[in-house]
Amino acid sequence: NHNGYGWCGGCARCGTSYKTEILDRYKAQYKDLVEYVGIAFDEKGRAKDKVYPLVEWEMTESDCLRYCYEKGFDWNENGVELYSILDRVSCWCCCNKNKKELYNIYRYLPQYWERLKDLQGKIDRPMKKFCNKKYGEYGNVFDMEKVFADMEAVQE
Repeated sequence: NHNGYGWCGGCARCGTSYKTEILDRYKAQYKDLVEYVGIAFDEKGRAKDKVYPLVEWEMTESDCLRYCYEKGFDWNENGVELYSILDRVSCWCCCNKNKKELYNIYRYLPQYWERLKDLQGKIDRPMKKFCNKKYGEYGNVFDMEKVFADMEAVQE
C-alpha cells in the first residue's frame, strides 16, 4: 500500500522545483529582472548566479536572526521560541532535521510529534538513521520515541 512519496528533505525538497520553475518562467518574461536570494554569508558557498544581498553585506544567519528579533519578529509556537530548540525553523516533517531538533520536537512540540508518528505509520522508509548502543541502528519515528523516552528517564 503506497501512500505519497515518503519523507521530504535531502533530494526531495517539498515545493522547491515547483517554486523555481515558476520563478524561472516569470524571469524569462522580463529581461531586466533581478532575483534576490536570502542566503546568509555563512552559506555563501551556495550562492550561484543571482544577487545575494546578505552575502554582500556579510550578514551571517545569527546576524539576520538578531536583526529580526530587534525588529520585533519572533518564531513562537505555543509559547516555545522555535530558534531556541531548532537549528533551523523549516518544515516540521523534514528528514534533514538532526537528532537534537527531533528530540526537541518530541519534548516541546508534541502536536507535531504526533503528526510525525501519523506520517511514519503511512511511510515505509524510516525518517532518519541514528545509532545508539542500546537500540543499535534506528530511524523510524516510533523507535526514536523509545530512545527519547529513555533519554528523558535518565535525565529525571
